[in-house]
Amino acid sequence: MAKRSEIKEQQEKFIAEFKSLRSAGNVLVACQTLGYARSTVYHWRIIDEGFAHLWDETVLDGFDIRADEAENALRLAITKDRNITAIIFTLKNLRPDRYRERFDVEYKGKIANELKQNFLATLSRLGKNADEQLRRKKI
Repeated sequence: MAKRSEIKEQQEKFIAEFKSLRSAGNVLVACQTLGYARSTVYHWRIIDEGFAHLWDETVLDGFDIRADEAENALRLAITKDRNITAIIFTLKNLRPDRYRERFDVEYKGKIANELKQNFLATLSRLGKNADEQLRRKKI
């Protein structure tokens, strides 16, 4: 069985590899690079609160790094490639009050009832017209 100091050293190596661009927060890649079993590092995570905390910080840092990379790629897509989809995405997310597609509609009961009656009458009229047109075509 490994000594406590050896385990700490292995954990530090894992966290360093886990943070690296090569592994990019991927547990399997970090384990394969170091020759560790995934079950071992997950066991460390369960039994060692400090290791679990470093792991969680690394994952959050990885999210921030990937978000920064995505924003940079988006910036390039907008400025260099003039990618219209990227431009629309950016506008909708940075200025949702101005560029969102969703609209809030509020109505009162009276209007809804009047609209419903008019709508049903229109549907009925359209249905009769459709029936007449079908009969004419069959004749």
